[in-house]
Amino acid sequence: MTGKLGKYTTILAVLVVAIVAIAAGLLATLLQASADRLDRQQLASEKVIVRSVVKRQLAKLEANVRDYAVWDDMYDRFQRKSDPRWDVENLGRYGTATFQLDHVLVFSFDGQIVFSYGAKVNGAPPIAAADEKRFQAIAKRLISEGRAGRLQAVTGVIEFAGEPQFVAMHPIAVASEKRKVLDLPNFVLVYMKTIDAMYLETVAEDFSLGGLAVPMSGWMDPLEGPGGLPPAYGLTWDSSPGGKQFISDSSGMLLTVAPVVAAMLIALAFGWVAVVNQARDAEVRSVQAQVEAAEETSRAKSLFIANMSHEFRTPLNAVNGLSELIKNDTLDLGVPDKYKEYAGDIMASGQHLLRIVNNLLLFSKIEAKQHQSSLEAVSLAEEVTSTYRMLRVLAEQRGVQLTCQYIAPSVLVTADRQALVQIVVNVVGNALKFSPANSQVSVEFAVMRELGLCDVRIVDQGCGIPEKVLQQLGQPFVQAEGTYARREQGTGLGLAICLKLAAQMGARLSIDSVEEKGTTVTLRLPLAVAPEAVEGLVSRAVAAA
Repeated sequence: MTGKLGKYTTILAVLVVAIVAIAAGLLATLLQASADRLDRQQLASEKVIVRSVVKRQLAKLEANVRDYAVWDDMYDRFQRKSDPRWDVENLGRYGTATFQLDHVLVFSFDGQIVFSYGAKVNGAPPIAAADEKRFQAIAKRLISEGRAGRLQAVTGVIEFAGEPQFVAMHPIAVASEKRKVLDLPNFVLVYMKTIDAMYLETVAEDFSLGGLAVPMSGWMDPLEGPGGLPPAYGLTWDSSPGGKQFISDSSGMLLTVAPVVAAMLIALAFGWVAVVNQARDAEVRSVQAQVEAAEETSRAKSLFIANMSHEFRTPLNAVNGLSELIKNDTLDLGVPDKYKEYAGDIMASGQHLLRIVNNLLLFSKIEAKQHQSSLEAVSLAEEVTSTYRMLRVLAEQRGVQLTCQYIAPSVLVTADRQALVQIVVNVVGNALKFSPANSQVSVEFAVMRELGLCDVRIVDQGCGIPEKVLQQLGQPFVQAEGTYARREQGTGLGLAICLKLAAQMGARLSIDSVEEKGTTVTLRLPLAVAPEAVEGLVSRAVAAA
């Protein structure tokens, strides 16, 4: 009996040990799988961060090089002989200091370097033939595409002077519409910023990325070269192995208590996964609730403005109506001329205030998502011509020549008729308002049959829009500064409304402006019929007489 008991005890002990071992193995496998998944997610998140940092730096560099490359003065500088003083003020020392650049180069169509500046040497640095060769093919291609009307910038990371560089390249071109036909690109402007130890240290500190480096091989994430060049560098960093660290810290304790609490640990592991999922779901719900609350607040604000605007319009209509009766002496009361003049001033101010209230009402409806677009096939000739006739009086009052290009009645676009008229009236009205006497405002059309699109362009020779204001366009209550602009009344809502109306009906409104030279506003609309059916577009200007 004793022998059998010992035998059964041994078997039971073996079974218990086997069960505990299997449970421990399952637990270890589960924890290892969770740790690996956590490490993969951590690495993926870190890659998103470094790619975002690189993308943001390249976007900033691209914006800077595009702003300076598309500039008449820059174009004229490289069409004539060298001008050292101009170079210092606009290219070399000024450019590197303003945009925190390390190198500025200019290449000609034949691949020659016609200007170079290095911030470290405060002058033209020595350039290796291999470095020069890397840029030549890209420069030639950019110039060729620019001459064909396709101005574009290329960005990436490239080797220069033995160091990795953020680089942005753009053809040097004229900004003036009148010069674009004849003055074609002949040079390419190159901006570079060195990816040095200080930059890497700053990024690593900001985003907790230890050991951030830019090697030429063995990288964790490649850095694309400009213009299709293969990656010459990539990023590496010390990824935070949260899962592996958790396993390492817990292994001793697990080995100690595994024979006793293996089953509990398995249950806890499954519970941990469930808690993590619940916490993640709760966080998602919290973010969604915050977004919905913000949207609801915005809608409530817009509805409040809409209701207040309605309350304003009722007394304003009464003020305008009564002042008009007094101004015209409709009731034959023998109103003195001076009182008629006062009544006219009251009516003009009331109408101006009513326009502001109407704009606030429309903007609040759009913000509250209560404004609906009614899309239909609209004749551009019919709508724009009627608008043109209405605005001729304003043009004559301001001494501005308003011209409208002819467009065939058969050209139909898909649009909301009322929104289209409001956009054209607002944009042309702004062009007339900010144009000096004896200047010209023109309305032009361009039908792109192969794309099924039609552009309406309003071109003026007015005061233009400052660069810092141009970047904020589309935000409500944004207006240009300056003595001339301040003389003109406005709330800054008109253009914001136009942009939202255009987006609502599937159109696109874009603005190109140079301060003190003028502004071009382009409304791009989809054609309502097949492009082959659009016939009879003839370019002939019609005077405002």
